[in-house]
Amino acid sequence: MNEWKAAGLLFGVLAIVGIAIMLYANRPKHIITKYKQCKLKYEHRGRLDTLNENYQAAQRDFGKCLCEQYIKQRDEALGRLIVKQGIQYGYPVTIDSLHSQKFSDLDSIIKYRKEVFDPVIYWD
Repeated sequence: MNEWKAAGLLFGVLAIVGIAIMLYANRPKHIITKYKQCKLKYEHRGRLDTLNENYQAAQRDFGKCLCEQYIKQRDEALGRLIVKQGIQYGYPVTIDSLHSQKFSDLDSIIKYRKEVFDPVIYWD
């Protein structure tokens, strides 16, 4: 009978430890990126999925803010960051992605910033 009590106690402790580990691994995680007055805040659970539409929309909103900062004060490092954001997370200027180009130069990205960094999610 003592073996059953010991086994039950051990199983109970292992179950509690397992639940605690699961809760800790699934806690919300925050990504915060700042550059001057622009701020990207994104919360996710588990592993970060960079193909998630909400993550990409947050990145495009951050890119639009960077463009507004660049218009106020031109900065070479900020320009490189905008081009990187535009290439990685920006939309093509037209919704039909088969017949449009992604802009990779800074002047075009700044000119079409509202279309390139539109945080609305389009389905093609």
